[in-house]
Amino acid sequence: MSTFETDEYRFPRIPDSEILKAMKLIEKAGLRAAFHSENDEIIVDMIDQYKKQGKVYPKAHNETRPPVTETSAVLKLMEFAYWTDVKLHIVHVSHPRTIDLIKLFQRQGVKVTCETCYPYLLMDVDDLEKFGPVAKNNPPIT
Repeated sequence: MSTFETDEYRFPRIPDSEILKAMKLIEKAGLRAAFHSENDEIIVDMIDQYKKQGKVYPKAHNETRPPVTETSAVLKLMEFAYWTDVKLHIVHVSHPRTIDLIKLFQRQGVKVTCETCYPYLLMDVDDLEKFGPVAKNNPPIT
């Protein structure tokens, strides 16, 4: 599932009220809820600002998705998991702060795990200039 809408049919953003309902059902079924976590509201606003200013260049992708867009979405999901007791898995973690927050919630008893992707370990933001769209990831490489 996703907190960011990449495509309205293939990868829609799921409203918070529906996430809570889903987490309750997933917990009852004994399954794990997995999420791609980015703050849709902040990103959409930043993209709109960049478009209005004519800022179109490879690193703009990263600039419109600062680390707070990942951490704030993950925080929300972990708080929901706390209250629903669902097992939560965060996919595509890109920033160390997210890992710190996950560890904090784990110590509080939240059943949360995470994973990263190899581009986050092997590339950095400068690779957008070097490789172009091939280096574009969500959340972005820092």
